[in-house]
Amino acid sequence: MSMTTIDSHFEGFGLANPGLPPGHILQLPDEVLVDILLTAAEWLKNIDGADFYALYADRRVMTLVCRRFHRLATPLLYSQLVVVLERIINRENNPADSEVHRTGHIGKALGLLHRTLKSDSSLRSLCRDLVVDMKQAEHRRRPKQGLFRFFDLAKWLCGTESLRIHNGFGNGERGLTYSFLSLAMENLPRLKRLALT
Repeated sequence: MSMTTIDSHFEGFGLANPGLPPGHILQLPDEVLVDILLTAAEWLKNIDGADFYALYADRRVMTLVCRRFHRLATPLLYSQLVVVLERIINRENNPADSEVHRTGHIGKALGLLHRTLKSDSSLRSLCRDLVVDMKQAEHRRRPKQGLFRFFDLAKWLCGTESLRIHNGFGNGERGLTYSFLSLAMENLPRLKRLALT
């Protein structure tokens, strides 16, 4: 494709610049590339109705493009962590279609996040906003096993500036909610925003 063809192709977008050859995105300086990545991975304004895995899809994919993208996009991936206790419907093992928890009754994503942060402590300082959402934890019997992961997050994520807890740890477990809050206040020196909803 000749330069004239390229210029005429982009003219409709107001991007034609006859004096410059086309550039490659990896030729951009880090400062410009970070701005592009930030725009591409802009966080949703309202996460309440969003699919948990969809929230991270764009950011995660950017870390897989190349080593440079990995270096620049990894802080974006860990800057805002939304930890959701999720439920799935297990139709195969439960014909009544009742909802069941997976991975030790605490969401799979939480288990993976915990394992990652445990094995790579350099990622812990990247988190600026931590959202813990227990809205789907309304079950008659909710085992406390696995809740230690939340407490580990409160110990590890020392750079967190904002902590939001939705629906606490359940009606009968207010003591756990207060223990978590106390630990977070003690271990998160940069905390500027705390919300319990």
